[in-house]
Amino acid sequence: AYFKSLKESPPGNMEYEILNEYFDGNSCCLIYRFKKNGLETSMSQTFEVRNNKISRILLIFDASKFTVTLDS
Repeated sequence: AYFKSLKESPPGNMEYEILNEYFDGNSCCLIYRFKKNGLETSMSQTFEVRNNKISRILLIFDASKFTVTLDS
């Protein structure tokens, strides 16, 4: 249901392209390209499900793509 909602109604002010998705028993993984405000990076997100609810989420991405440079 969560993946379906992401595909049908993604969060506002951003874009993403799903590159791959994996399902295995009570876990799944999304690999996607994320774009927001001119920034772009690949992300991987894994989910574990217990009792028909998401019990754990792990998000992996290159945080340097979102680093803000401040003038001294």
